Amino acid sequence: MTFLERWQSELPASLDTFAQIAPRAKDVDFTYGLLAAAVLWPARGPVHAYDGAAGDVLRELVGTQAGALLRIVNGWPDDRLAAARALADEAARSEELRTALLALIERFEAARLFAERLARGYTPQAGASSITVSEQIRAALVNVGGITNIDSLTVHLDQSVVVQHPRLSRRTLAAGLGLAATFLVAAAIVIYQFVAPRLAPEETMKGALNIAVAQLQPTAGAGCAVTPDSARGISDVVHETLERELSGTLAAMAPGRRRLLSDNDIQIWSPGKTGQVTPETVRQRAQAINADVVLFGELWCESNPSRTRVAPAIYVTDRKDKSFEHLEFTGAHLLGSAVSGDGHPDGGAARGALRAQLLSRMAALSQFLLGLDSYFAGQYEEAQAAFTAAAQAEGLDDPRLGSMMQLFAGTAAGRRGELGAARASYEAAIASDPGNVRAHFSLAEWHYFDSMGDCEASEVAPGGPAEKPEGLREALRGYQEAWAMPEAREHDGMPVLVPYGIGRTYVCMSQAGIESRWNEASLELQRAIGGYDAADDQMKERLRDVAAEAHSLLGVVYLPSAADPPDVAERKLRVAGGEYCAALSLSRYAQRHGYYHSALGYIYRRLGDYEKADAAYLKAAENDPQQRSFYEGLRAELADEREAGGARTVDPICGT
Repeated sequence: MTFLERWQSELPASLDTFAQIAPRAKDVDFTYGLLAAAVLWPARGPVHAYDGAAGDVLRELVGTQAGALLRIVNGWPDDRLAAARALADEAARSEELRTALLALIERFEAARLFAERLARGYTPQAGASSITVSEQIRAALVNVGGITNIDSLTVHLDQSVVVQHPRLSRRTLAAGLGLAATFLVAAAIVIYQFVAPRLAPEETMKGALNIAVAQLQPTAGAGCAVTPDSARGISDVVHETLERELSGTLAAMAPGRRRLLSDNDIQIWSPGKTGQVTPETVRQRAQAINADVVLFGELWCESNPSRTRVAPAIYVTDRKDKSFEHLEFTGAHLLGSAVSGDGHPDGGAARGALRAQLLSRMAALSQFLLGLDSYFAGQYEEAQAAFTAAAQAEGLDDPRLGSMMQLFAGTAAGRRGELGAARASYEAAIASDPGNVRAHFSLAEWHYFDSMGDCEASEVAPGGPAEKPEGLREALRGYQEAWAMPEAREHDGMPVLVPYGIGRTYVCMSQAGIESRWNEASLELQRAIGGYDAADDQMKERLRDVAAEAHSLLGVVYLPSAADPPDVAERKLRVAGGEYCAALSLSRYAQRHGYYHSALGYIYRRLGDYEKADAAYLKAAENDPQQRSFYEGLRAELADEREAGGARTVDPICGT
């Protein structure tokens, strides 16, 4: 018998056992805790014994998440309920793990089998129109459906099931009643848990500015546990404080400063409506409900002394602008360091202290939210004023939050062309929080664009119109400081943008003759492309033009030098051409297509294929009409070279 066959044969007994412990599992997630643990329990023994077949089967069933599941199962104690709770905690932190667990549940049809075992808890009475639900069923329904009034819970039967068989004896009728109840409950649990969520359209936010306040996520503390009721209560404190401050900010705003936002245009969802999110799931939830900003965070408590702590954060979505140019805005931002209050989360003292400490942050956040709306509407002056007001909010003394506000103020200033103000804001953001990786990146970008000129020797040499070579070196230091921070690997887009910035600076320095850093440029640009390839589909869509530019710069890096022999030069030209082909496949900008086609025209010209070079220059002119005269001039030069002879025909670089 194979491992998979043994697993399948032992699963019914495991489901029976977990159905029996359901009454003690009311605080455990039904799908990713109780049900998934029941499915995995038969694999526990082989995993503990380091049976290689267990790993092979898991890899076949769940792919890359097999390693995580092996680690979790290997750490399980003998207590099944503790194992279910531990699995649910792990799943809450990982969307990939939840997907893997659902795949296992569906592979073994565990939802149906488990529902049948739960339904055995029914105790039907002949002739009755309803059936009392056993403790096992009650516990399952609490987990599945969120039912709270389980003491009087009954299931009403459809009497038509019985009427269709009038000749049956009373004994057979009672048996049929029990069978009908079993079927109804099994179907109800499976439909509610797995079918209804997929069929029912979810309500989405419809305001001009959509703000969702999520339930805080309880985490393990020192000798203290946060109950679901406590988490809801503290989450409501956050929600109420934000609503009050945002309303006050709107009321105090001068009419001339306020964009066309009415109270109906600003929509705020409560924690009960938004639900709970984790850092791993917040983007998915925000996208599902059409939110612009999600306010979320972690909650925990400590004993000896008794204390409650909240670590707030916000997630800014790309609902209003999906380009890569605003990635310093989008993603998760810490809303300052953790706030705390003496006492247990249920106590009034702790909640009052948290409310008082959150007050200044919510005042700053309300200004920030209005600034964000103005920014995405193109009202940069209004946005800069709001971001600056947020950074200077009375009582705001948290350096991390102040740093975030300065970062946004700097970006808005840059959009207005106030480069001095932008630099000052970025530097203030770093001074306030040296760990703000986005501020380091933004300041490096400022130095690069202020110093690059045309990346020619005449532009960056001392006395030229650009900021001197030291400006490029300053940009390079800024990018490298950002990349040295572990957070750079975690922030949206940074694994692509930072290496791209470093590689682009190396190319500019090499072209300008400041330092020959071609090899370093190649490595960094390849790193940026690797980061793009590893990104999820949504992030790839936003970063495709950055990846296109990285391929384009690799085309520059791979061009042959004058010292290369002909065979080496031809090989390098074709490699460089392949990078421009890759850039064409990614870029969404016609003007950039014009440049990439012109680069291919240059390469075909070097290879001696004037016909393909002419076709490439023609495509360049079609994509970038503003440069048409320049490209027509290149086509005229080609005609002269063709008359001089020596033309060749080479294989297409971009394929057919």
